[in-house]
Amino acid sequence: MTSPRNRPSGRGGHYRLVVLGAGAEALAAAQTAAERDVRVAVVVPEIDRPRAPQTLLGDKIREIQRQTGLDVDVHIAPDWGIDVFRGQPWFSRYRSLAVGRVELTYRSVLVATGWRRTSFGERVSQAELCLRPETATEMTELPKRLAVVGDGAEACIWAQAMSRLGSQVDWFTTTDDLLSGEDAEAVARVGARLRDQGVKRHVGWGRLHVDRTGRLLGVVVEHPNNSEHLSNNEKPDNGERTSHKEKLLVDAILLCEPRVPNLGGLALPTAAVRSTPEGIEVDEHLATTGTRVFAAGAACGIVWQQPEAALATARLATHNALCRIAWRRRSLDNLVVPRTTPTDPLIIRIGPLPGTPTRKRRLEKQGDDVEEVAFDVAECESSSSGETHEGFVKLHISRRSGRLCEATLVGHAAEQFAALLTLAMTHHVPMGKLADLPLCAASSTTRLIEAIRRG
Repeated sequence: MTSPRNRPSGRGGHYRLVVLGAGAEALAAAQTAAERDVRVAVVVPEIDRPRAPQTLLGDKIREIQRQTGLDVDVHIAPDWGIDVFRGQPWFSRYRSLAVGRVELTYRSVLVATGWRRTSFGERVSQAELCLRPETATEMTELPKRLAVVGDGAEACIWAQAMSRLGSQVDWFTTTDDLLSGEDAEAVARVGARLRDQGVKRHVGWGRLHVDRTGRLLGVVVEHPNNSEHLSNNEKPDNGERTSHKEKLLVDAILLCEPRVPNLGGLALPTAAVRSTPEGIEVDEHLATTGTRVFAAGAACGIVWQQPEAALATARLATHNALCRIAWRRRSLDNLVVPRTTPTDPLIIRIGPLPGTPTRKRRLEKQGDDVEEVAFDVAECESSSSGETHEGFVKLHISRRSGRLCEATLVGHAAEQFAALLTLAMTHHVPMGKLADLPLCAASSTTRLIEAIRRG
């Protein structure tokens, strides 16, 4: 219960929908609701994020920030008719939100607060000397040698992008799992490209000691004795817990700290909303355990942090929040989303969102065999162009119905098939039906169908 001294004194009015958040998913939800001529409010936390300077390096850094979902240019247009409140919101009582000393009542509320970072803590000393992806705009010149610290797709994207710009990149990861949850063959191709780009990976670091050495940063890396980084000669044979230290000098250090759902300060128990450190609990309609409280994007789990997943769930949750008839609500299990991981090569996954019952698993439970069809993108390219493109297409197709269950596209040349495969999956079009379309005999789609038939 909110104490009297913290209870809001002003009233901001009653709204059909209140959206909490400042990311692209929150703004997409607010705009979707505003287009239906309902009264909408958005509660935006105050964020002071430095912007990239108008230079060639600054433009490239801004593009990397967009690719990693930092939303550096999102804003609310004045003509949308949306009321904006700035400050930290919290649930003060039943169907009521407080923002500072202003109280908002609502019929429905959508929690789209996105994610926040967790610090490496004591594992990195003098972390204030390091850059973060949000503050990478402070780089006024390209570092000759850059250390990237972190796991997952975001750190991989930064390492590859800075290497392409001309930096010598050392990438420190805690695990040998390059891209968790991605297709094994796609991950292998990304790893090969990292080696070709000269990115040096250091697997299994334990602690980083950072200090200033003139204009450079000195980094002392401690590797635990069970790290794969150690050779057989360096590993202790007496059972003692020792560590191997590695020293290097770099021009800059970029910390890609882990992401977690941003739920702090919302007082979710006041609205009877259950949550865990992994995110808010939602059902197939993205409704929470609280009355008329919905959630979308990374607030439900960090597995939905990708921009496509965040936007798709935000629009679905907005529809369900404004829907007065329960049976007209849309289900999350029927949502087909193409999710892009902008590594090199590009990876696109088409299908149900992670964490939901996928069509492949449901078909297998029903006894319907799922066939895997895979082929190189080069098979779909015109032989007259004389160009060889790296990449492949992998499809999971139901043997009984011929419908597409899931698809993985790797490489920019395979990106051209994303829209067609997404439409086919969304509208339950059998893959054989695509061959009946009046297409040019030399089109890439025709060769895609031929490759499927050969499979």
